[in-house]
Amino acid sequence: MEKVTFTQEIHSFDIDLNRHVSNISYIRWLEIGRTELLKAVDRTIEEMAQLGFMPVLLETHIQYKKPLYFPDIAEIHVWITELTRITAWMQFEVYSQKTGELAAKARQRGIFVGIETNKPYRLSNEDVEAFKAVHFPTR
Repeated sequence: MEKVTFTQEIHSFDIDLNRHVSNISYIRWLEIGRTELLKAVDRTIEEMAQLGFMPVLLETHIQYKKPLYFPDIAEIHVWITELTRITAWMQFEVYSQKTGELAAKARQRGIFVGIETNKPYRLSNEDVEAFKAVHFPTR
């Protein structure tokens, strides 16, 4: 499988006082990206909840390279760079569809947590194999 790619149209409500896309829009796109990543490996939040665990976000790092403006479409790529049975690092790249330029890079680290215990949850072999479809280790 390839890296997960999706697009988000830039709307007027995405624009901040500096007339470019607000940082909160990037955070929203990362959230959408994590959902798209789960879809790509045939997993849903509802299925995880039924199995007794959920992904929880531990940290987010964003490096803004170039501003995005209205009107444009953000093209977002997401993949897993590090995967254990308990945690995963996800990498994101956001591009301007209009110019093709890289607008931002981001990394997020998540942990799988048992719903009842609120403690780290170990993924099954089946889940690890599913996530390997979008796992592209950094070298």
